[in-house]
Amino acid sequence: MKRILRLSFLLCLLLSGAAASVQAQSVHQEQAAQYRHLDFKTDAEYDHALGRDTEATKKASATFSTYRRTGQPLLKKVFGWHPYWLGTAYRTYDYNNISTIAYFSYEVNPNTGGYSTIHSWLSTDLVDIAHAAGTKVVLTVTNFGNSNNAKLLNSPSSKKNLINQLITLVKARNADGVNIDFESVGVAQRDSLTKFMNELGDRFHAEIPGSRVSIALPAIQWTEVFMVNQMTSVDDFLIMGYDYHYAGSEKAGPVAPLKASSWTYWGSTLNVTYSVNWYLNKGVSPDQLFLAVPYYGRRWATEKGTVPSATQNSISASTSRLYNVAKEEAAQYGRKWSNEGGVPYYTYQNSSGQWFQVFYDDAESLGLKYDLVNEKNLAGIGIWALGYDNTPENPELNNLLREKFPPAPLSASDELEEGQSVAYPNPVKRGQQLSFSNKMSGVPMALALRDALGRQFPTPVLSSSGTISTDGLAAGVYFLTVTTSKGSNTHRVVVVD
Repeated sequence: MKRILRLSFLLCLLLSGAAASVQAQSVHQEQAAQYRHLDFKTDAEYDHALGRDTEATKKASATFSTYRRTGQPLLKKVFGWHPYWLGTAYRTYDYNNISTIAYFSYEVNPNTGGYSTIHSWLSTDLVDIAHAAGTKVVLTVTNFGNSNNAKLLNSPSSKKNLINQLITLVKARNADGVNIDFESVGVAQRDSLTKFMNELGDRFHAEIPGSRVSIALPAIQWTEVFMVNQMTSVDDFLIMGYDYHYAGSEKAGPVAPLKASSWTYWGSTLNVTYSVNWYLNKGVSPDQLFLAVPYYGRRWATEKGTVPSATQNSISASTSRLYNVAKEEAAQYGRKWSNEGGVPYYTYQNSSGQWFQVFYDDAESLGLKYDLVNEKNLAGIGIWALGYDNTPENPELNNLLREKFPPAPLSASDELEEGQSVAYPNPVKRGQQLSFSNKMSGVPMALALRDALGRQFPTPVLSSSGTISTDGLAAGVYFLTVTTSKGSNTHRVVVVD
């Protein structure tokens, strides 16, 4: 009996591996294919072609009226992909919470190593805006499919040309490195991939000091191809912690389940906890490992409304649902919670009676994944993709980053700006009024207050006499951000008993 059970378990793994091997597309590849018919040289052209309200984007960018970093960096690194089709959405990002932005993407011509397109890389304002805020920018490099990767990785001249091209393009924008996203690499190219990544890392580190080379990793390696313990010149490893259930799945389920379930659902391996532990056990240092999370969900046509249910992709093809869309639909149809997956979902029927199920991630489920990142002491997280939450309208995912990864505590000796504080007395006795210097008299300003742990306080109210009250503040160190038409400055304020 035990032998039969073992054989059954191995058969399940083999079948799962076979299913993974014929998976048509990851979400990266799926969405890139969706917008491939657009190939412009400027972000404005993408905005125009996709009918974006650029005036609304400008208004939304006022939420982050200065691109200067106005707060301490988070305890964990946040790596976010910016897909080219999002145009100028980067004007609405909160750079206080982003360590690195990856422009997606340099699309490899596998026959030569050159690019088939780099979209708006040479003209985008993203690089300058991010750098002004202290955020690094890297160029993502994509090559999808077993055949394309075999062509590229089997050709020494193509690999050399690719590295040369990347160094030239990164230098052209004064950027900070590259992010490799090669998907469906065959086992025959395993050694060539390892050698390529080390050569790439060595060249970048030598020719662009301080640059970083990262690689996107499949959540599950049914056959080990990405030999992470041998990629000694790679700086960062990003687990694509999604696509556990994908467009072609036979059952609907979470894009990114948190933990193992019974085989009635998805079993013991299809979950982010398994993926994190697997890569750690393979020798990736925790301070180099990132868990990338989805700011999207997926909809399937299903046989029924209960979970689990078989998909009916022949009736209606599965589609991804960006977070802002899934949030609205969940409010309309009724948000439910999957205890097995640790994620929300919702179900509904159309006018013809066809059932649909949508699984996605929100602040509650992402919070559980961020707890895992903290528990395992990983370097940080990745996000596919920035802008999918429409941050100005849905700030909860952005706020969650600062809640789960608060800045390191600051001491009273830490300085956040040059020059003297505009507020006095400082230190100020608890309960005493805090006044602004004469140079701020009559200047319109917005105020924000946080403590040394990065926790936000209610917006201080400026009295008619130009003071704010310290009532209700405990003794300690606080940081007062003053925003005027000229920008923002943060001032240390010490409250004493």
